[in-house]
Amino acid sequence: MKPTPEQIERLPKWAQAHIEQLDRQRRDAITALARFQDSDEPTMISYQRNEHLDGDLQTLTRYLNTHQVQFTRDGVTLTVTLPYYDDNEHGIKLSWGPEGSHGLGDMCFTPTSYQQARITNMVYQPREYRSLMDRKEYCEKQKNPKVT
Repeated sequence: MKPTPEQIERLPKWAQAHIEQLDRQRRDAITALARFQDSDEPTMISYQRNEHLDGDLQTLTRYLNTHQVQFTRDGVTLTVTLPYYDDNEHGIKLSWGPEGSHGLGDMCFTPTSYQQARITNMVYQPREYRSLMDRKEYCEKQKNPKVT
């Protein structure tokens, strides 16, 4: 809640000066942010975030000047790569693997919805991994039953 001008006038001079300085810094910061946002050139990779600016919640789009982004969580590293403009490749390249260059674990790519999937490091999901391995073993036995 912002104080009224009358409330500020009743404060000591040093407090009034301090509030005035804080208010000026806040306005300068909002102006600088707006300038930064205006100079943020659109690229092929962007993300959105919600920020409180001047008391209002605003959704801001930020752009990354790169062709590759990496996400890491729960033992999985997902890399999203866009081709350079002069490449003959088209589309978006997805690659995934264990977290770190020498991580352990099989990756499980599970469709969850239309054009959506979850990538899981099976080391972090021992029950699901065991279930998957049991199912694989069962299917292999059905294909190649042993003759006794």
